[in-house]
Amino acid sequence: MHGYLPLRAAGALLSACALTLACSSDGEMAPRVPADIILIPNQPKLPQGLSLPLTATVVDANGREIRGKTVVFSSNDTSIVTVTAAGVTHSVGPLGTARVTADLNGLTTSVDVEVTQRIVSLAVTPESLVINAGLNDFLQVSLKDFAGNDVFPSGVVTFTSHNPGLVTVNGFGVVQAGNTTGKTTITVAVDSFQVDVPVRVTQIPASITTDPINVVLQPGDTRQLNVTVKDLAGLVIASPALVFSSSAPAVFSVSSTGLVSALGPTGSGTVKITVDQLEKEIGVFVGSATPVALTHTTQVGTALYEADIGPAGQIVISAPDAGHAVRGTLPAFTLPTNLATGGFPLGVAVNHAGTRAYVASGDELAVLDLVNNTALPSIPVQGGGTKVAVVVSSDDQRAYLGTNQYVYVIDLGANQVIDSIAVGNAFFLALHPSQPLLYTGEGAVREIDLTAKTIKRTFPVPSSQIKEVAVSPDGSEVYAADEGGGALHVFSLASGQLTQTVPLGSGGFGLAVSAHLIVVTTGAGVAVFDRSSRVPITTIPLGGQPRRPAIAADEKTIVIPNEAGWVDYIQ
Repeated sequence: MHGYLPLRAAGALLSACALTLACSSDGEMAPRVPADIILIPNQPKLPQGLSLPLTATVVDANGREIRGKTVVFSSNDTSIVTVTAAGVTHSVGPLGTARVTADLNGLTTSVDVEVTQRIVSLAVTPESLVINAGLNDFLQVSLKDFAGNDVFPSGVVTFTSHNPGLVTVNGFGVVQAGNTTGKTTITVAVDSFQVDVPVRVTQIPASITTDPINVVLQPGDTRQLNVTVKDLAGLVIASPALVFSSSAPAVFSVSSTGLVSALGPTGSGTVKITVDQLEKEIGVFVGSATPVALTHTTQVGTALYEADIGPAGQIVISAPDAGHAVRGTLPAFTLPTNLATGGFPLGVAVNHAGTRAYVASGDELAVLDLVNNTALPSIPVQGGGTKVAVVVSSDDQRAYLGTNQYVYVIDLGANQVIDSIAVGNAFFLALHPSQPLLYTGEGAVREIDLTAKTIKRTFPVPSSQIKEVAVSPDGSEVYAADEGGGALHVFSLASGQLTQTVPLGSGGFGLAVSAHLIVVTTGAGVAVFDRSSRVPITTIPLGGQPRRPAIAADEKTIVIPNEAGWVDYIQ
């Protein structure tokens, strides 16, 4: 039935029409039609492992909300994002994007839910840092996300030093220590995670050196070890906490300050020196004075070639590149004096009185005054050949200068050359102790008759790379170092025949002989033999390029120059 409504009733109908219904032309109320679904947020970002609610609003064509409508939610990839009936999205774990759709009877709206990385753990290695003063180190940061994946820390981690005056740290975790020692903390932070790393700046022991390098003692003697410890930066540690121990306490003891005392009659062992985690062992020999150990190395800083020692321990060593000879006196290991020689000094000979040294250098024989440590006028040597070797007669009246062509005979009283003998290569020379005979090395071993001024005989050598030669003090044997064959050859002067070949392990070069010792320098170091038996006493690696050695008159010290710029002392 149609009719007129009261005004109040008509107003109520209009109000209801505005909310949920559309009014027909005859005043009847009709339902509003859903036209769209609005999802909020419309560009959602969802951190790994967390949840985010979506709000779905159904609207009509005019954008007006229609209440009471329930939508159905779905995700197109539930391995990345799931969604509940109420529209709560949840990140399963993997990174990626899933499309979530709201559906109302075929009317749909979708949003792409992006799963973002969420850091859940922070670890720093090392957990505490000990760093050498002046050096740097590195803090390694490990970040994990919710899925257990590694997260690259660049740009997301902050590093903070609590004492920048002691250490600084950059954004990559590089820690730089200053030159002072002390303790502080570095804080590593990302998001809400924070790790404090204790840092200690100190001097970390890296090397131990001792003076002497090894210890040789007579029974009852003592020797103080002077120990230098350097840190990783090469700087000396002022007061290292040293611990000393003896491997043979019945033979020798060592005090807490490094004083080594010989207890037993003979024997050997090692002293262990410990500082923090660093250890070094040095050899100790108790017994006779036979040189058995490297006890000291003196750095000179220029190439050295030949050494000779006078009767009172006067040391003279040629320094070819520097154009001088270095000078010292045993038992000291220092070489405080340089004496100019000019030219290119090689061979050295100290006279038997210990007052002069003669050095083969260029076109002259340099003369050095060992009493006053001065260079005297040199003796000119005109003629062919490179001047390499020199020896002095037992009466100190003659010097013999070897070259690659001649042996020059020099009158030391008149300071002049008085003769020359054509012998070919004579880079190494040795005089017979009682007869006018001279022996030459370099490729061959020849015996020169100084009276007849001729080659008397040539010895049968098994190699063409013979170097230095020497004669026994009793005049019964001649010795030759073989660089090519890696051996020491022994010849009988009575028969002129090779009587023994002693293997060296590497090529022999320099040679020195005394009453009881034979010393041969090799490519690897030095070999010391008992002269009578040729039994090896010791073999010591030296490094560099050992050249022509000398034995002190008391046979307690061997001096070995090295082309690498230092002098080794064997005792």
